Amino acid sequence: MQVKNIFNKKMFLLLSFSMLLISFMGMNTWAASDFASGDGSKEKPYEIKTEAQLNKIHDHLDKNFILTSDIILTKDFEPIGTYEKTKDGIDTAKAFTGFFDGNGHSISNLVINQGNKDYIGFFGVVSGDHQKKAIIKNLNISGSKINGANNVAAIVGFAYDNVDIENVHLIDSNLIVGKDSIAGIVGKTEKSVRIHNSSSRCEIKGEEGLGGIIGFISKDTIVSNSNTNSKITGVGHIGGFAGRVYGKIDHSFANAIVIAVGDDHDAAGLVGTLFNGGKISDCYALGKVKGFTNVGGLVGRTLNYYPEGIVPPNPKPSPSIINSYADVEVQGVSLVGGLIGYIKENSIVENCYALGNITLIEDVKPIDSVAVGSHGGGLIGKVDASSKIIGCRSFGSVSGDEGIAGLVGFLGDGCIIKNSSSSSNVTGKGHIGGLVGRCYGNIDNCYTTGNITLIGDDHDAAGIAGTLFNNGSVQNSYAIGTISGHENIGGIVARTIVYYKEGENVPATIPTQKIYNCEFYGSVKGDLNVGGIVGFAQKNANIIENKNYGYISSKDQSTLGWIAGKVDKGAVIH
Repeated sequence: MQVKNIFNKKMFLLLSFSMLLISFMGMNTWAASDFASGDGSKEKPYEIKTEAQLNKIHDHLDKNFILTSDIILTKDFEPIGTYEKTKDGIDTAKAFTGFFDGNGHSISNLVINQGNKDYIGFFGVVSGDHQKKAIIKNLNISGSKINGANNVAAIVGFAYDNVDIENVHLIDSNLIVGKDSIAGIVGKTEKSVRIHNSSSRCEIKGEEGLGGIIGFISKDTIVSNSNTNSKITGVGHIGGFAGRVYGKIDHSFANAIVIAVGDDHDAAGLVGTLFNGGKISDCYALGKVKGFTNVGGLVGRTLNYYPEGIVPPNPKPSPSIINSYADVEVQGVSLVGGLIGYIKENSIVENCYALGNITLIEDVKPIDSVAVGSHGGGLIGKVDASSKIIGCRSFGSVSGDEGIAGLVGFLGDGCIIKNSSSSSNVTGKGHIGGLVGRCYGNIDNCYTTGNITLIGDDHDAAGIAGTLFNNGSVQNSYAIGTISGHENIGGIVARTIVYYKEGENVPATIPTQKIYNCEFYGSVKGDLNVGGIVGFAQKNANIIENKNYGYISSKDQSTLGWIAGKVDKGAVIH
């Protein structure tokens, strides 16, 4: 009896194992029948050559695939991978986690019309983890029409952690429409994502966070060797290449038309807004940009930003732009620059240049807190809070109202411009300069070669700095050109002044403006307060060891001087 029981148990286990094996083999056979060939492994990916097979990816989100032919889609496409949040991140079982090799083939007529849904693209959500990388590569998309809400792109709506996207391209005509984080290649990234050697030809329409390649670049994302030929239309935080950038972009470019509608901010040829430790290196932008405020040829604005409840690191990281340039026609109402519209704080700009012409638009309805027509520069509109501009140049003409200059319209306290130059011609109505318009910071070892023209009956125009405030200084610099205007006209500085806004803390020791070891070559012409070095030296100015080799003329001979036109008691000149 005992032998019989043992025999029955063995037979039961054998039968159970056989049924399980048959079931498993059946599953593999069923999965394989969905595709042309392969088993979904890395070594033998599922082969796809029809539209029906392409749609079967939805049932195998963790497998591996390769295209074996071009595919023309005939029906609206459902994004591959969806978003479902968990307490630790996202549910990767809902996302695509395998690899997809386009094998150089194209998918044409990709149509997704889901205007009320987020995470929209050929791949809606792609995610890897610390053990396995998700990969999208060697894929072309042609003639796509994508409509979604947030995190929308033709290739990937949302890429989350340990994702590689390489050699993917939008070719021919592609239209992508949405609200926030809308782009050609990837809508938004989070954590570690790499985008390499990719390109787009597309038109992007939306509200904020728009770009020809990517809408939102997270801190640990790197985008390299990529480019776009795009038209971007939106409200704010928009760029020809990317909208919001916390990560890095290198060796990339955009040839774009960027149009920001309304009275919002941050529009540029490459990146709308560069945050925190974000970095742009060896990049350039071509085309045209038109916006309201914070408008730039390469970047709209740089700043440190941390959501409420997040304690910023100390010291704060520095957004940086290195070895890059813009050849972009730029138009805006306020804070407009050939390279950058507005540097908010703590940024580094090094070995960069701008070629395009800059125009500040004045015929608009005044807006609270926006100085219409003010602070425009051939390189940067306004620079604040301990930022550094080193080894930079500008060449395009600049025109506007006040705070207009060849390089930087407004240079804030503690900021430095060093080893830089401008060949820009500048036209404005007040506080204009060949290098800086309003200067609270420090200028060292710089030069200018443009002509500076002050129109109307306002004041302050000069070859280097229009108005030198508080602790501002100009040293070891020279200017060549024709400087002309009404009042306070100087070869190097138009006027020195101590000035604090109402409510600001005035230091116990009154600050001193310094002009040291500077030279002027050219001509200075004006009506009142005209000097070869400084037009009007108010008290507390130190003007030392400067040389004028130019020609000076004034209607008022009593305020005409080889070095200074008018000098207040207390100013030091020798």
